Amino acid sequence: MLRTGDDRIYFKGLDALRFLAFINVFIAHVFDLSVGPLENNSIYVLIKKYSHYGVYGVYFFFVLSGFLITYLLISEKENLKKVNIPFFYIRRSLRIWPLYIVALLIGFVIVPQYYFAIYGRTMETVAVWPYLMFLSNLFSSPESVALMVLWSIAVEEQFYLVWPFVVQFIPKKFFLWIIIAMVVGSYIWRSFIVESMAYAHTIGCLNELGLGGILAYLCYYKKESLKPFIEMKRSVIVLIYILGTVFFVTAGGFLYLLPVHFTYNQRVVYALFFAFIIFEQVYCKNSFIKLSRFEWLNKLGKMTYGMYIYHFTVIYFVVLMLRELGWNKSLWQVFTIQPIISLTMVLLLSTVSYKYFEKPFLRLKERFRIL
Repeated sequence: MLRTGDDRIYFKGLDALRFLAFINVFIAHVFDLSVGPLENNSIYVLIKKYSHYGVYGVYFFFVLSGFLITYLLISEKENLKKVNIPFFYIRRSLRIWPLYIVALLIGFVIVPQYYFAIYGRTMETVAVWPYLMFLSNLFSSPESVALMVLWSIAVEEQFYLVWPFVVQFIPKKFFLWIIIAMVVGSYIWRSFIVESMAYAHTIGCLNELGLGGILAYLCYYKKESLKPFIEMKRSVIVLIYILGTVFFVTAGGFLYLLPVHFTYNQRVVYALFFAFIIFEQVYCKNSFIKLSRFEWLNKLGKMTYGMYIYHFTVIYFVVLMLRELGWNKSLWQVFTIQPIISLTMVLLLSTVSYKYFEKPFLRLKERFRIL
């Protein structure tokens, strides 16, 4: 459902989707860190392998960002005849930078100091300047856990740097073709690059951001043409969800029968599925469930940026604590105690952070809102 009023555009339900995307990322990371005695346990290894696909929640965030940012910029351009680019940058900075700076302080100061106090040696990390310039996705991963999630923030910041100019200066008749070319170019580039290099590179992520942009363009300019999809039967919606889920959990399935460079592009199918989820939740009339009905999910979704920033650090300290207590020696401990304590701490920390740290910046951000 799209709600407008008081010069605001708000897609009800997207906050809930953000939270579910974060939960997928959390599940992937909560079992990612070494657990000592269970590292060679076949059941643990199997569950860890399949839970790792939750990292694709990050790419859901990219599709969602591409959709939302493109829709808002198009709407601003169509209603006001131009995009107020300085205001756009101010709004994005007030939303992203304060918590990002906190993450840098944790990653470059607090965690290394703790590491030195425990192990008596300094922690190997990377230079500060790529993080200050939002270029960390182009460099190797650091050892400090607080910094490991920041590559995706760098990708989005690089996208934001260029995208308002594209929307402002590219004529509407060419705009869709520009986005399609961007998605195709990303696909071709990633097809011939080793996935370990491509997964975090901005060019490789233009596939997800671009597909979100295509969805925004179609929903804004071609909504009448989408009427058959808006009114699709509930049974068809359920079938698409089933097929998408099966494809997702089988890691692309039949794509592994294709030449190796095509297997890297299962992300294209994932991104299409993510775009469908966004469209179905916002526009479809016959959804079997609308997440927007669950107010608690929407409230949690507003805090997902903090959850994402803090979660890996929290998991790291919980794993260390359980290791010291000897509570990491059995499967039930790792699959119950570890995630429950970690998620509880993440939710508490994110709630406090949102209420007392982020909200003042968000209120300031409203002064620069156009739509």
